[in-house]
Amino acid sequence: LQEYDFTVTREYLTPDCVEKLVLTVNGEFPGPEVRVSAGEEVVITVHNNLPTESLAIHWHGQHQIGSPFQDGVSKISQCPTPPYSSFTYRFKANDEPGTYFYHVHTGGMIEGGAFGAFIVEPESSDYDAEYTMIVAGNYHRNGQE
Repeated sequence: LQEYDFTVTREYLTPDCVEKLVLTVNGEFPGPEVRVSAGEEVVITVHNNLPTESLAIHWHGQHQIGSPFQDGVSKISQCPTPPYSSFTYRFKANDEPGTYFYHVHTGGMIEGGAFGAFIVEPESSDYDAEYTMIVAGNYHRNGQE
């Protein structure tokens, strides 16, 4: 069982040398890495600290077998989490090791940040170390401007 606690908020940062208002997870941009074993149960509590916006988090590459309402597609697989509320996602990581992705999945918030790596580790590896790099396009104005 891997448990994570995410707090989503907006902060002024300079991800590409231009200050802008971005969505952060636990104050980080990109958000913290989720690292689990294949088939492991994952519990992620997301606290929405945004004053006026609801949100949901989508977990790319996680098949959600037996947990379709944990997929994080706002208004399709779940209701978004209201401002100053929390929602706990509970699902099993897929059985295919690899590097996946999570992100806010609500309207114009997608380009605003709140994303990160979701890594399903193999049982063994031939590598001594692993480094994750996330490449993203940054807009100099957020969806609210």
